[in-house]
Amino acid sequence: MFFYALISGYVRSGCGEKAVNLFLELLDQGIRCESGCLVTVLDGCSECKNLDLGVQLHGFVIKPAKKVLDSFSSKNIALFNAILVGFMETNRADDEDAMVLFRQLRLGGMKPDFVTFSWLLNLSVNQACLVKGKSLHSYTIKMGFEADLRVSNALITMYAKCGSIEDACQMFNGMNGHDSVSLNAMVSAYSIHGLGKKALMLFEEMKREGFAPDEITILALLQACSYTGL
Repeated sequence: MFFYALISGYVRSGCGEKAVNLFLELLDQGIRCESGCLVTVLDGCSECKNLDLGVQLHGFVIKPAKKVLDSFSSKNIALFNAILVGFMETNRADDEDAMVLFRQLRLGGMKPDFVTFSWLLNLSVNQACLVKGKSLHSYTIKMGFEADLRVSNALITMYAKCGSIEDACQMFNGMNGHDSVSLNAMVSAYSIHGLGKKALMLFEEMKREGFAPDEITILALLQACSYTGL
């Protein structure tokens, strides 16, 4: 913990080279570092422009998550999702590694569930990657999860934030039913794309259907009005 704090302090102070050198000393002494420390050292590599070490660390960062999964004799999707979420929360610097773990899941014969897809769709949002999002959407259809309300809601948000309001609308309109999350996602989608009048119309429809607005609804409506000058 002390060494991790010291490495973090070096990086925050702009002394990336000192952070990297300390990390290498720890490795020489056989001291193991957690994945959070490795991510900090990656920042230090960027600071001192040490590309070679950065590339090596990139492969090193993902190994702990794989080892944790491999260490269990009985594997199930709940275990995988727990490791996936923990890995994503710890390693925000490189979301692509989560997709590597997802491929490991598929190669291992385990079937993803709605939790898996919801988290992976968030990656597409974070990276604003429509191609990756559409690929995951296709896979949800193949696995029979497109009709799951939670996955559908995540798809609406993904399409809207990745720039395709048309796909978001198609997803929303094709759903068998909606909940408050669905409606908030669509109101936010209209807001993001400057379609304030449509956001307000959907809000009125929400009220007619008996849905009570919450803080997210109000925020999205305020944004819609601000973006469109209403």
